[in-house]
Parts: sequence; C-alpha cells; structure tokens
Amino acid sequence: RRMIFGRATEQDVAPAQEHQQYIDPAWLGATITNVDVLPVVGAVVPASTDAAAKPEDMPKRERKPGLAARFPTIPVVEIDQALPAELQAIVDRGEARVERTGVFTEQLVTPDTTPLIRRVHGVALVNLAGQTQVAIAPAETVVVDGILADETIITASVAKLLDAIPLHRQTTIWQRHGIDIPRQTLGDAVMTFADLLKPLATAINRQVLQSTVVFTDESWFRTKDPKLRRRCKRVNVWTKVGDGQGSYAYTEDRTHAQAIHVIGTGFTGYLVRDEWQGWAKLTDPTPVGCNAHARRPIARMQEADPLAADMVALYGD
Repeated sequence: RRMIFGRATEQDVAPAQEHQQYIDPAWLGATITNVDVLPVVGAVVPASTDAAAKPEDMPKRERKPGLAARFPTIPVVEIDQALPAELQAIVDRGEARVERTGVFTEQLVTPDTTPLIRRVHGVALVNLAGQTQVAIAPAETVVVDGILADETIITASVAKLLDAIPLHRQTTIWQRHGIDIPRQTLGDAVMTFADLLKPLATAINRQVLQSTVVFTDESWFRTKDPKLRRRCKRVNVWTKVGDGQGSYAYTEDRTHAQAIHVIGTGFTGYLVRDEWQGWAKLTDPTPVGCNAHARRPIARMQEADPLAADMVALYGD
C-alpha cells in the first residue's frame, strides 16, 4: 500500500497500480461523469465513506526538520499540487472546493539567480456538503523523498556533463548562497537521473550502430576506486559517431576483449578507427584507417622536412 499520509493505515488508502489513479464518480456525487483514469499528478485516494473526514483529521506524515529550518536564509515559495483537468473542471463549475491537507513536500531549487525552497502542498477536494472526498498528495520527484527539485538535478547534471563542472565545485558554489548539503546527496541524485536516461542512451547507441559508417576513438580519465585507499584508477570511455549522433561506452580497462563490448557483434558497416590491436577482434565490420591518426606523425615532421608540410596541406583544414 502506498503511504500517502505517513504510516500505512486501514482507512483512507486505496490500492492502485503504479502510474494509475482511480476516481470513482460516486465520491463526489452524480456531478462527475466519464472519469476513469487520470494523468499522474500524485497519489489520488478516496476518503473514508464512514465519516466526513476533514483535512485536519487526516493522519500527518512525521517529518524531520524541513528545508526552511535547515536553510533559514533561503526564501520559501508555497504552491498547491495541481489538479487533474477533470477535477479542476469540477472546481471551476463551483461544484467543489480545494483545501490543503496539511501534507507537503519541500524542494530545493537552485536556478541561475537566487535559490529558493518550493513547498508543494497536498490538496483535497471538498464537496458542497463539506465532505472531503478526494485527496491528492504532492507529486513525486526524480529522487523520491529527496530534497532536490527535478530542475536542480537536471541543472547539476548538465553542468557536470556538458560544462565540465564537478559536483564538488557545484556544492561549493551553493555554499556561497547559504546552501550546505553533502556532496553525496547531489551525487546520488545525479546517478538516479542518469538511470532514468538509460533507455534513451540505449536507443541512441542502437541508431548509431545502424549507420553505414561509424567513427570511434577512445580516451581515458581517472576515477575514485573504493578498493584503493586515497588513490584513483584509470578507466576508459569510447566515443562512437554515426549519422550525426554520438554514443559512449565505458570500460574498466583497455584489454583487446573490450572491442566487442564497445561495438557489439551486429555492426557490419565501415568502422573508422585507429590501429589499436583490439579492433582485430571484430570480424563483422569493414576496417577503415583514420586520417586524423595518419596525419599526426607527418604533422610533427613539418619543421624538419618540407615534404611533410606539403603532405599535411593535402589534408586541408
């Protein structure tokens, strides 16, 4: 059972499949028609029909000190959880009103300007008789029960992956605005966001390997290794480009067997690569030499050999 208002209770909790909401027209009387399954905006549950429950009577979630208490200098912006269109139409017709349930979530938003704390309140739909019929909890974020808003996680991910700003530097920047959170919190949030993008990355890699010509090369970087005390290990990242798209593969080492991990076994087009011996493990692609790698030793000879300069000029810009 979903824990809508804190501990799971025998009342006010309706079982529902993930990503679905069930709204019975009888909950608000005969005024609702043609309402079956609504878009996900949070957890929607019917109130108990045994008694007219009021928002203040609903069990409330036990909360740790909120963000407003942790960061007293950060302004708080309060909003209500948005209603599905069908329920909003009922409110617009004057057939019900919206009240806050007392349940809320707080999210840390760090835009390019002044950071803020966004407090999202759960709401309840109250009919004309004053009975609370439907309760809607605040919508879940990328990190369930996390303190970072979705746009904060996205901004941090873009800054790390596109602008090369490490997460520890980003948390240092936040400290200047009065926000001091563990680096691990931000790291876990970015990893959760990355997991959500895995299907997209897989689809892009599949499209790249469907190209007639694929260009590939490898680079390396250092990363922390929990097995090595205060030391980093060298790992590899492989770039693949085809038909204007790029995908990446990560390997722990550069052994020849990794070539199959990088390209796979189904690619039969032209593979433009360097002379790393691992590519010889691949039998399906047609190997093609890389002009960029062929040009480098000639370019280094330009000052000593005039003919080398003429050969480099043939490559153009």
